[in-house]
Amino acid sequence: MARLLIGQAYEAKLQLRPFDKEVYDFVQIKIRKDNIDVIHEQKLKEGVDIYVNSAKFAFGLAKKLKKQFKGSSKVTRSLIGLNKKAGKQIHRITVLFRLDPPEEEEE
Repeated sequence: MARLLIGQAYEAKLQLRPFDKEVYDFVQIKIRKDNIDVIHEQKLKEGVDIYVNSAKFAFGLAKKLKKQFKGSSKVTRSLIGLNKKAGKQIHRITVLFRLDPPEEEEE
């Protein structure tokens, strides 16, 4: 199981909307396989937010989710600070994966 690190800084937030057990399990398997640390997990009525320590992993996962499941993904970033030594901006990314609603069968 991936480690849960409470109180640590996170680089990315994965938002899964709406909650789907199959998508959630897929994400958990990828987290374990790539040895990614989960900082925090928040269950909401509309889905789940998973805070992880790797922005690169989250960005790659957006592509894998879109390929594996019918849905859309959106990646945004927000400025959280400035590295004074390097003079570079520090960003935190948010990956939203929205699962398409199931198609109704025609009779």
